[in-house]
Amino acid sequence: MPTSDWLDPGTVVNADDGNTDWSNPSNAGDGTNATEAGISLPKNGVSEYLECSNFTWPTGMTALNGIEFRQVHYADDPLSGIFQNTFNSFDSGGNHANQAIGEEWTAQTEETFTFGGPTDTLGLTLGDLDSSAGCRSRVYGSITQPRSGKIYYIQARVYYEGGGDDITVNFINT
Repeated sequence: MPTSDWLDPGTVVNADDGNTDWSNPSNAGDGTNATEAGISLPKNGVSEYLECSNFTWPTGMTALNGIEFRQVHYADDPLSGIFQNTFNSFDSGGNHANQAIGEEWTAQTEETFTFGGPTDTLGLTLGDLDSSAGCRSRVYGSITQPRSGKIYYIQARVYYEGGGDDITVNFINT
């Protein structure tokens, strides 16, 4: 079964839903630890959703066997208090397809959070890999004091049948 390389998004932005913005969100799209999107949450704070788009998917896929997302993050505080509470996928109609919930970021340790895998389509189909399908990431802070952290990058990869040349297709982390 062919597997794509880890794919970087071409665009990373804050979703505007009235919560705490990520600083430098586009930095989470470079696939390295050289830059990051940062978050400083007030007591009991909630982040905006961090959304990615413009992944380059393999062309000629005849079947989607699985899709996987990874996020590399770091909690700045000695006592983390940052919780990765939502990482969702959505189908091409914008309907909620799957969700991972709950993981506290380990304090002052670089970590990788993965969602999906080689045989998990996250509720998506091959036809959903267009600009209206996606996933989103949101974090929650401590109820007792402010907390801060960063996401170094978010990437995606697909497990598929068929194959061919690559094309750019919008994929929105919403």
